[in-house]
Amino acid sequence: MENLEFAERVRKLRKTKALSQEELAKQTGLSLRTIQRIETGETNPRGDSLQRIANAFQSSKEGLFEDFQSEDKNILNILVLSQLGYLAFPLLGFILPLIIWLFKKDKVKGIDSVGKSVVNFQISWVLILFIPYLIFVFCKINSIHFWLTDLFSILKFIAVGYIFNFVLTITNWIWVMRNNRIFFAPGFKFLK
Repeated sequence: MENLEFAERVRKLRKTKALSQEELAKQTGLSLRTIQRIETGETNPRGDSLQRIANAFQSSKEGLFEDFQSEDKNILNILVLSQLGYLAFPLLGFILPLIIWLFKKDKVKGIDSVGKSVVNFQISWVLILFIPYLIFVFCKINSIHFWLTDLFSILKFIAVGYIFNFVLTITNWIWVMRNNRIFFAPGFKFLK
């Protein structure tokens, strides 16, 4: 997004709320100079500054960017399908979607929540995938017999995990194409 587009958005919101730059600075806790630089497009606020501005306008950070976001179903489809990279290497299942999400989260409507769900699920899946290896090593070191101590059981567990991930990815891709919500579970909330 261009700085000038965001600057205009902040300026219009401030005027709609009948606030002076000084009053906005006071409400946000930012300096008057920072507010001026944002409204002239010299800088784009990030992180805490962006959240403070959103709070002053009783909006979310995403809401401030909403008018500048496009609806791009192709990017959403690519994001969901990019997690199939796990088929080549498990870590690619979350690295590829993470990269797409980071570059497009302020530009495409709906990508923020989809991206977080995909990345959270894939990180969780990778962690769950490596649990059998840890159990196998622990049991072998301590001479404990457990159902995951033979290689065939581990391979079955991993195969079921890969099939589950594939089915869930394709199902969610179809849901995204049909404008439905996505559902990735289990997934720990690494990104909120």
